[in-house]
Amino acid sequence: MDARWIALGLFACGVAGCQPGSGVPLGRVTGQVYFYGLPAQAELLFQPVNDADVPTGRPSTAFTSSNGRYDLNFTEAERGAQVGRHVVTVKITADPDFAASLDREPTIEAIRVTRLVRQVQPGRNTFDFALSF
Repeated sequence: MDARWIALGLFACGVAGCQPGSGVPLGRVTGQVYFYGLPAQAELLFQPVNDADVPTGRPSTAFTSSNGRYDLNFTEAERGAQVGRHVVTVKITADPDFAASLDREPTIEAIRVTRLVRQVQPGRNTFDFALSF
């Protein structure tokens, strides 16, 4: 293949946005969610917002593992969250074993939904959440 075609293809890919990554400044965000002192199954959503809490970018999401730990995803290929202020939604989900440990009936709906504000910095960020009713 002619080197000119390769160069043209690389140029076109660069113009079209084929480079890896989103180009958005991210901070790696990990942590653990506890409910009544026990590791909890939860869904997390970090929504970047301005000072008036108006959404300003793509949210990052995660599900906790069986030990309550999470690692946020910005895209399928990128971990983390956009650097800046976030409204964080933590939704404790219904795990039948966990519900039984609290003497509650298992349910399909969320047990608890909490909204908090956190500031994501460049580099590594650890946010643990200890929740109760």
